[in-house]
Amino acid sequence: MIVVTVVVVAFVLFLMISALIRKQKMEFGILKAVGFKTSRLIAQLLISYVPALILGAAAGIVLGFTLVNPLLSLFLSGLGLPQAKFPIPALPAVLIGLGILGAGVLTIYLVALRLKKISPQKLIAAQ
Repeated sequence: MIVVTVVVVAFVLFLMISALIRKQKMEFGILKAVGFKTSRLIAQLLISYVPALILGAAAGIVLGFTLVNPLLSLFLSGLGLPQAKFPIPALPAVLIGLGILGAGVLTIYLVALRLKKISPQKLIAAQ
């Protein structure tokens, strides 16, 4: 289940960052023309997306802690287990959240490496 979550997060981020780079290709080219380095543009993308990743991972951990037992009780009540309570260890849940956050940051970084291919000369020649 964790692998599926990481793959979904990575795929959504891949689509979002790819669309952003494609849409703002000219702006990135202008920034490179005025002296921005690719590493600075990648850092800018990371800074803009990491807060959302942190909030999403934190919300997932909190909702997981609060909703797992009530939802399992609801689903298992049809099988005759109305009061099923399962202990949820905090450390693995936090580590999973951090793993998802790390996978998201790595995905953003790897997709943002496409910014290296953007050159102002090529953009001017294409026009």
